[in-house]
Amino acid sequence: MSPCTLRAPHRSIWPISAAAAGLLFLMTAGLCPAAEPRADAATVPLLFPDDQPQGVPAGAVEVVRRFDFDERGLGNYEDTPLHWERLEGPGLPRYSGARLDDECGHLAPPSFRFDVQGGSVAYEYAGSDLLLIPGAEHYLVGYVRAVGLREARAFVQVSLLDAAGGVIPGSDRISDLLASTRCGGDGDTGASPDSGAAAEPWQRIEVHLPTDIPAAAAVRLTLWVLQAYAWRETPEGDPIVRQDVDARVWFDDLTLYRLPRVRLKLSTGSTLIRREVPASFVIEVRNPTPVALQFDLSLSDAFGQVLHERRGAIPANASSPLEHPVPPLEPGTYTAQLFLRDESESFGNRSLRFAVLEELPQANPGAADFGIDLGELEPGDADGLVQLVSELGCRAAKLGLTLPDDDISDPSVEAARDLVRRLLSLDVQPTGVILPPRLGPSASSTRMALMTPDRSSRLAPLLLPMGNAVSSWQLGAERTEIDYGSAWDAAALHEVRRDIQTFVTFPQIVVPKSVFGLATDQGAPGTEQRPRLETPDVASIYVPPHAPTRKLPAQLAQWQSADAPWIMLETDDALPVETRIVECTRRLTLAKAAGAERVFLPAPFGCDPAIGRWCPNELYVPLRTLCRFLAGKHATAVLPATAEDTLAILFIDGQEAGCVVAWSWCDQAGPPLAICGCEGAEVWDLWGRRRPGGSGDQILVPLEPAPVIIAPVNAAAVALQANLAIDPNLIDTDAPDVRPVLRMANPFAAEMAGVLTLKVPPYWCAAGAELA
Repeated sequence: MSPCTLRAPHRSIWPISAAAAGLLFLMTAGLCPAAEPRADAATVPLLFPDDQPQGVPAGAVEVVRRFDFDERGLGNYEDTPLHWERLEGPGLPRYSGARLDDECGHLAPPSFRFDVQGGSVAYEYAGSDLLLIPGAEHYLVGYVRAVGLREARAFVQVSLLDAAGGVIPGSDRISDLLASTRCGGDGDTGASPDSGAAAEPWQRIEVHLPTDIPAAAAVRLTLWVLQAYAWRETPEGDPIVRQDVDARVWFDDLTLYRLPRVRLKLSTGSTLIRREVPASFVIEVRNPTPVALQFDLSLSDAFGQVLHERRGAIPANASSPLEHPVPPLEPGTYTAQLFLRDESESFGNRSLRFAVLEELPQANPGAADFGIDLGELEPGDADGLVQLVSELGCRAAKLGLTLPDDDISDPSVEAARDLVRRLLSLDVQPTGVILPPRLGPSASSTRMALMTPDRSSRLAPLLLPMGNAVSSWQLGAERTEIDYGSAWDAAALHEVRRDIQTFVTFPQIVVPKSVFGLATDQGAPGTEQRPRLETPDVASIYVPPHAPTRKLPAQLAQWQSADAPWIMLETDDALPVETRIVECTRRLTLAKAAGAERVFLPAPFGCDPAIGRWCPNELYVPLRTLCRFLAGKHATAVLPATAEDTLAILFIDGQEAGCVVAWSWCDQAGPPLAICGCEGAEVWDLWGRRRPGGSGDQILVPLEPAPVIIAPVNAAAVALQANLAIDPNLIDTDAPDVRPVLRMANPFAAEMAGVLTLKVPPYWCAAGAELA
């Protein structure tokens, strides 16, 4: 076995594969500062809460191997457990090691104890008995106890091997990163869990192994205690290397379980269903055990209400799929959950998130005014991702690409290139977002990463595979760049543009800005001498979740004088589901009304890492509805409010037809909105369902907190209504001299002619009922 290579502190020290390194970096994003370790974060549902498969059929769960490290009876009197080998190399000093501890254990001694006196420690299991059975589920469950571990983290790395013993790329999985749960621990000798820092608990870890890799034949385990300088950025000007030099970590009761494999999917082959098209739940079963299993299937909506339940049986040695019809559902997002069980206990939870879609009018096919931010591309089903993007109706997409730590192209760039080609075939315009490297002193922002002499060589692995397929490049993600206060001066931006032009003929440079900042007013008097801090082709205005939605028009108004910007919206994920849907759709409508060239939102779908399936979330259907109706349109007028807490905006696309989006700012339903020019119009809610609104040239639309859409409307008639107002609209009979004034503006370029009829109460006196 070749020794593992580590590098010195302040540099990238990754003794594990690139895929595992990426996972580890993502898991450590919340680890700074060290005083707040992520201890016992349950990323995978617990199979057996007490580590004993009680209530689970005896033949349904198989223990492939259990490491309780009780090997004295087997004749092992060495310090190292059987078949465990130490990894060596720079960064793995010999003075930090590991040994069997006969006096400390999880359920009972012994355990595998790591003594950390500086540097990192890693041991790998070299046995050949951790074999996999194709088609079965495999879980690793274990326990870790850490004393004095504040800077470093303990975890287990699981890798899949092929038949030749080679590690399969992309198969690495990493457990939760564990540290001491208590800051104390002084004086603990580790001799007994009841002495010194005895209150330090055993922390559970659980890893779900990949199941969709046909070449997988065996498992390799590696136990790690890794110092935090491997991933944590060193503060500028701080030469101190912070690491643990007196810590102890115990690993015990590591168990590899094998369970029957069950998959839940839809007969449509995707996670989208047309409301009028029948579909079925397909339960793919691979039960290699001689025990029959039961299953519970439940269906709930986006708000957690259970709509449907069913029970059934999975025969022993079953390998044929089972089907169950999807009940009739209204448009929306739903979650199906499948539990395996015997008479009393459930295990092996499987879930499926999907959306039911209503047929909607086709959006403007050439409009690229709505977009989604895909972030960094996750491994998964590319067909499912492309289908979700296409059905959403957006014609623009941002895709995050991370600058490499060296000059070698990351495999994810090739996957991103293939995705870009497929998006272009759907007329979706891609924008590459250059993200900072995951590690090193420049990992905080893209600007810091690109202000280095090797800028061109860093950009080459990203831009060269894309060629001219991606002409729009954004310098950093909005949240990261703005949080770090990165500002591009004209000289720095010119240098980056020159390097990008080496790979892209006519690049469009996009720079993030905050909605709370000031737009560059270069045309105003007295600003000729003002230095130009930024000269991008496009500014992407970031609206953070805490920005009040009702004040958004005023915040965006300052950017209307600048070239039409892009707007990146975010909504607080901590809000209740219904509130989050209302806030997100309101913000999208207001941003569109502000005249932005493009409005972006985080992608309303995510990838299930266990099986690589892309699934819509609760925002998918409402955003699809708005994108379909508003694409290619621009706001021209605000209708007179029937109450102070209502808003109605007219959008048109240059033709006679348009649409109105309206809502009540109150938490309850507001007064109805009367709209003229609605002959043949329909009222739609966010889920694409038609709602009653009357018929005729004028309709009354009840307003609720969630926006409603009235389409198609006669744009000219509605615009005229928007320009007609009476002020004041309350008449005081005790002050007859204060008379209301009728105001009406002509919104059209041509002269208007017609008759204005005033209908007054019978006890009023009017000098004239008609005015030509």
